[in-house]
Amino acid sequence: MGSALTRMHRYDEAIDHFRQAMAICRELGDTHGRIRALANLGYAYRRIGRPDKAVEYYRRTLSVSRLLGDTGSEGLALVNLGDACQHLGRFDEAIDSLQQALTVLDTNADHWTKGIALDLLGTTHHRLRHHEGVIKYHQLALDTHANVGNRWGTAHTLLNLGEAHLSIGEPDTARTNWEQALVILEELDHPEAEEIRVRLRDLDTTHATTGPTE
Repeated sequence: MGSALTRMHRYDEAIDHFRQAMAICRELGDTHGRIRALANLGYAYRRIGRPDKAVEYYRRTLSVSRLLGDTGSEGLALVNLGDACQHLGRFDEAIDSLQQALTVLDTNADHWTKGIALDLLGTTHHRLRHHEGVIKYHQLALDTHANVGNRWGTAHTLLNLGEAHLSIGEPDTARTNWEQALVILEELDHPEAEEIRVRLRDLDTTHATTGPTE
C-alpha cells in the first residue's frame, strides 16, 4: 500500500503507512520488513524535500542492515545515504558513504547499483568543483552502466557529464553528451527526453548569443 501511495506521489500518506509497517515489523521480529520500511521512509522524505529526515532513516536502515548482516541492503542504504548527504551539502559525508558503498557493492557483485553510486560520486565532485573527479567517476559510471545494460543510467550520467562540461566552458562537449542521452531516452520513450530537448535548445540559444562575432 505504501509503495502504491508513493507511486501516486501521495507521500504524506505513504509515510504514515510505512511508519505503521515499521512498528508492526518490529513487533513481529521481521527485521527484513523493518529494513524495507525504514528505507521507504527515507525515500518518501527525500521526495518531499526533507533530505535531513531521509538521512535519519537511511542511517537507521544501514544500522539494521549491518546488524542483520544483509550486505545487499547495506550497499543500497549507503548509496541512498550518500545521495541525501550531498543534497544537504555534506559532501565529505556523501563521499565517505559512497566510497563505502562501492566496497560493499563490489563484494556483492551488484554492478547495477555500483553504476548509480559512481554517478553520484561524479555529481558530488561536480558540486565541489573537482573537475577531474567529475570526469573520472562519470566515465566509470558510463562503463559500469554499459556492462550491465542500464541504458537509463547511461543517459542520466551523460546528462550529468554534460552539465559538468558546460560549467567549465565546454558547450560543444556538453551538447554531444546531451545528444547521446537524448537518443537513448527517445528509444526508451522516457519522459525525461523533453527535458534534454529543452536544455539543447537553451544551449543553442545561449551559445549563439555569447559565441564569437565577426
